[in-house]
Amino acid sequence: MASNENGKKISHRLKKSNNEKLGIHSIPEEVVEIERNIIENWLISLKHWLHINPSTARKIILGVLVSAVVFFMFIFIHSAVIEKQNSNYYSILMSYEKLKGENNENKIDDKKIKKLMEHSHKLCNSLWQTRYSNNGCLLSAILSNEAGNKKDTADFLAKFAAKSHDQALAAYTTFISGYFYEASQDLEHSLELYKKLDKYVDDKNGKDFVLFHKGRLFYYNNKFTEAESSFKEIIEKYKTSNYYKDAKNYLLLVQMKMSEPATK
Repeated sequence: MASNENGKKISHRLKKSNNEKLGIHSIPEEVVEIERNIIENWLISLKHWLHINPSTARKIILGVLVSAVVFFMFIFIHSAVIEKQNSNYYSILMSYEKLKGENNENKIDDKKIKKLMEHSHKLCNSLWQTRYSNNGCLLSAILSNEAGNKKDTADFLAKFAAKSHDQALAAYTTFISGYFYEASQDLEHSLELYKKLDKYVDDKNGKDFVLFHKGRLFYYNNKFTEAESSFKEIIEKYKTSNYYKDAKNYLLLVQMKMSEPATK
């Protein structure tokens, strides 16, 4: 009998030693018992609460079930919307590529372009915004440009830029949108977009580019004080800029305008 007890003690010590070597620390039985009692007490309390609050319990369970159903419905609908927009986007794109291939360098028939534009505009203006609906705005800009409508091209490029999550792409399309507004003689809109470029650039990366284009638009909008400030900043801070010489020339024009006597 004593031999068995000694054997158990030795076995326990060996097991404990091996566990310590492996970094395993056994949980004392007292702790296990306390945790078991806590869980049992919690379950008893829960059962008691359910017994005296059956109506509230049913509402909670129903609420959880409804929330789960709504969540899975949302996932299902979202997937269906993305699938449909994806299909529409590639259908419009392939149709446009086919028309381009059929007409080579000739102008595509206006009716066919307008038909495609109806679909791309609808995709761009979808209530459920996804990357495919955003790409629909870019397609609308391309098709509007194909149709020779600079104003619509600028509008859809601005929409695409506003919804784009890619900062470099958003900056580029914001500028191109401003360029198309400028080409359509909508200088106020163009200037507004050039101003937005400030958030995409810093002193070392493109600031002179933005200052120059804003300065030009200030000049054409007869905002000579703002134009002077933009061109002076290029001359003072960006002496190696590609826009340095043009900025000096524009500054002379601005100062000439500012020196003219005010008309009554």
